[in-house]
Amino acid sequence: MRPICLSLSPPAAMSAALSAALVAAFGLFVLSGSPAHAAVFPACHDAPVEMRILRDFNWAEENTWRRGVDLVRLDRMHEHRTVQKAGSQVTRRYCNATAILSNGTRRQIWYMIEDIGGFAGYTWEVTHCVSGLDPWKNHDGYCRTMR
Repeated sequence: MRPICLSLSPPAAMSAALSAALVAAFGLFVLSGSPAHAAVFPACHDAPVEMRILRDFNWAEENTWRRGVDLVRLDRMHEHRTVQKAGSQVTRRYCNATAILSNGTRRQIWYMIEDIGGFAGYTWEVTHCVSGLDPWKNHDGYCRTMR
């Protein structure tokens, strides 16, 4: 059974032991500054982030673009900056990597991981843009909005 993630505002004094007890007893992760929060919000180079980008890009390629190129892997994944605006509970981590495509070409890929950005705010979400492969300009020319 998959654990449930809840967004709570725990007091500053909430201990790691209490967070661990919630996970053990109820399968709950306490977000917003608790020790469990770091485990829920992935870093730019984490494998689940890369897997989700590969899955989403290749699905769009197969079902929409049909250019005959797949995203094989990401290289040199790193964080560009992390932003949390005042009054917002959403943290955005902006990242960059080199996309290696099935035809051997390499392109810059820009991606953003949003904490509490997934379904009903219970998980993280990632949005990506491969430079030069955004024909509808969803992220402006050359992925400007993802940088």
